[in-house]
Amino acid sequence: TNINGNSNSSETVTICPHGTYIDSTSSCKTCSASTYCPLGSTKPLDCPPGNYCPDGINEISCPSGNFCYDGRDPFPCPSGSYCPVNTENYNLCPSGFYCPDVNTILICPSGSYCPIGSTSPLLCPVGSFCPDGSITNNVCPSGFYCPDPYTNLLCPSGSYCPSGSILPSICPSGTFCLSGSSNKNIC
Repeated sequence: TNINGNSNSSETVTICPHGTYIDSTSSCKTCSASTYCPLGSTKPLDCPPGNYCPDGINEISCPSGNFCYDGRDPFPCPSGSYCPVNTENYNLCPSGFYCPDVNTILICPSGSYCPIGSTSPLLCPVGSFCPDGSITNNVCPSGFYCPDPYTNLLCPSGSYCPSGSILPSICPSGTFCLSGSSNKNIC
């Protein structure tokens, strides 16, 4: 192809096909894997993040469940991670969620907690309170009682509830307890 499309010019420019680039000697050189070269390239281009370039011609989106870094072929994501389409580096499943497989992320259900990298929810023990999205096992707070890990209720008047209470404790004679008390108070 001649420069500027001028048919009177004797200067020509080599346009290299897809998968190749022109080097300093005006020769077309093959692009290596992990790079790509569109039509007319003057140098290999790095494969875009979250893609892979297996042949120097195509840039392909990294499929879900895999991660692709440095333009290399897809690698399977490890258990406890989440990898949507075009993932460059795998992501551990975030706290408060669990990833039963590398394509699914779900909020941690009430009665459970999910630290970072969870593949399934962990059940909260008796005396704790774990609402949706819990990241740790939360001890039932003082002034409340938790009959199960899904529920926390304000301690009723006439009772006291230290942290971790499953049921309210009745205030003994000679003491008083207001609603939300964590200790008995002497009269």
